[in-house]
Amino acid sequence: MISLFRKIRQKLLQQNRVTRYLVYAIGEIFLVVIGILIALQVNNWNENRKQKIEKKKLTASLAEEIKTNLAEFKSHRAYLEKCEKELRKIMAVSANLEKSLSIDSVRSLSSSMLPVLKLSIGRSRLNAAKASESFGLLSEKQSRSITNYDTYVEDYQGASEALNIVFTEERNEFLIRFSKLDEFFQRSGNQQPLPKHPYFDVNDSEFISFLQEPSTYSYLHRTFLGVFTEILWLKALEDLSTEALLSLETEAAP
Repeated sequence: MISLFRKIRQKLLQQNRVTRYLVYAIGEIFLVVIGILIALQVNNWNENRKQKIEKKKLTASLAEEIKTNLAEFKSHRAYLEKCEKELRKIMAVSANLEKSLSIDSVRSLSSSMLPVLKLSIGRSRLNAAKASESFGLLSEKQSRSITNYDTYVEDYQGASEALNIVFTEERNEFLIRFSKLDEFFQRSGNQQPLPKHPYFDVNDSEFISFLQEPSTYSYLHRTFLGVFTEILWLKALEDLSTEALLSLETEAAP
């Protein structure tokens, strides 16, 4: 094709047809420019197609991780709400306002009211996306909703550590008296109960007296506030997770 164009130019020059040559040269340049533009358009189309495929994979991956976390948020909130209700009942016993519960019920509630399970939040996929250039493929709405969600997750984890509602040296005695350590180890797969010191093996009367000590009530009150606060965090996380999922799934829909 190039050799054909060259022969045509040479023939026009030999015939001294300058005007026709100029017209032909302009036409040739035009065809070259059109060819370049078409090549660029094809290249852009291929790049856009690749980016759409990559974005679809990214949004699906992030949506799956957030869905898993959302289910964990709801499950953990239900667990904490159960602990909250039981804490209210035992606090009433501690304050000597609840006298209708049997001692068996009091002991049973005391062994299940303190939360020992911790929430696990998956962030590996989101962190990997943020560390790569692929996160820039998300729309402004998607990026904003996911960033809000992730920021709140970080804040929640920091607050959860600060609340420290599970294990501290200060609360170890309460965990032993309320049989929470046995429950924790059983949930971890260790079915053999821990040996218990006679000091903590109290009769019913001693157990009620322990519950009604001001220091016990103070401990229960602090724990209740921690549980109540974490429930509020989880409700907000559920809302932000739902918002992030909606932005991912709405734009991913055809």
